[in-house]
Amino acid sequence: MMLDLYAASCEGQDVCLSSLCLASSVAPSTAMRKINDLITRGHIRRMPDPVDGRRTNVSLSPRTFRFIDDAIAEVIEEAKVVAGAPPDGDDSHGPAGVS
Repeated sequence: MMLDLYAASCEGQDVCLSSLCLASSVAPSTAMRKINDLITRGHIRRMPDPVDGRRTNVSLSPRTFRFIDDAIAEVIEEAKVVAGAPPDGDDSHGPAGVS
């Protein structure tokens, strides 16, 4: 659920509560319990849909978005190291690895 919300936020898309429940691949009651827990903990925000008052949208809190964004950046940097590429900001090898 959190990665779905992260991806939607990166793409500037709204996510309605019912869609998030369906995407979770668990029973709706289980999904709602988890969503309510994440709301209580401050990881997810719930707000009315500005276009359709019958719907409720959910999104990551700014703090949780930054946490996930930083974690993904760390994984990408680690993957570069494992693959033998220099980490971002390492210009010691010059262009195309030429010293």
